[in-house]
Amino acid sequence: MKKFAQLPADSDFVVVLLTPQLLRALDRYIDEETDGKPRPAALRAAFEDWCVAMGYISPHETDRQLN
Repeated sequence: MKKFAQLPADSDFVVVLLTPQLLRALDRYIDEETDGKPRPAALRAAFEDWCVAMGYISPHETDRQLN
């Protein structure tokens, strides 16, 4: 659990199974948009990007250090 120490205390685990198509898309996102982050961190970043783009959260509410 130590590697999750930097996440907010009220964070929660969400387990999802991704299709091969979505995994390829995530890997492409990692290659194009991140500095080679592991899939969990990249998925958080991609979801955060989507939430900002959709207006569900403000860009000022994001904390890229967590991703």
